[in-house]
Amino acid sequence: MTGPDGAPPGGNFPEMCRRAGVRDDRPLFAVLLAVHEGSRAARAAARAAAEAVTRGARGLTPEAEADLVERAARAVADKAEGLIARRTSRMAWRTALGAAGVLVSAMAASAGAGYGLGWRAGWSEAAAGAGDLRAALGADPAAAATWVRLMRDNDPVAALRSCRKGSVVDASGWRGCNVPLWIERGGPPG
Repeated sequence: MTGPDGAPPGGNFPEMCRRAGVRDDRPLFAVLLAVHEGSRAARAAARAAAEAVTRGARGLTPEAEADLVERAARAVADKAEGLIARRTSRMAWRTALGAAGVLVSAMAASAGAGYGLGWRAGWSEAAAGAGDLRAALGADPAAAATWVRLMRDNDPVAALRSCRKGSVVDASGWRGCNVPLWIERGGPPG
């Protein structure tokens, strides 16, 4: 039983499907909706033919009947194809967006884990180095103060770059070289 517009009584067809437990994102929903829309188009074509007969048209010739059937079938097919194409496109977009969300989440989790592990490793190294430095300098506070001043006044990386193969000395497994060591702060080194 349908209403005057071909819609089922009691509400619109998509809402009735949802109430019956057929979700919008399921293929069955698209098929049911396509069949419903197609049947509405066929009913509209049949109504148009009935109205033509009511207005005085005489019976249909076999060619006209075939044409009417062809138009009704084409209307049903067109409605179904358009509806299914729209539904398929929406499902593809939802799937793509879901996959992108999963990918972004995985990347964020990986970045967070990498940052956390790197921070923890750096903290552990710094704590170990600080412990070694504390142990080496803890016995003599004056020596510790001197080393801190020398570390502030000198760039060890730049100083070690000045060591060339010819200036390296090897004595019983110990290697060394002459490096500039600033012992008192003045103007800019140069």
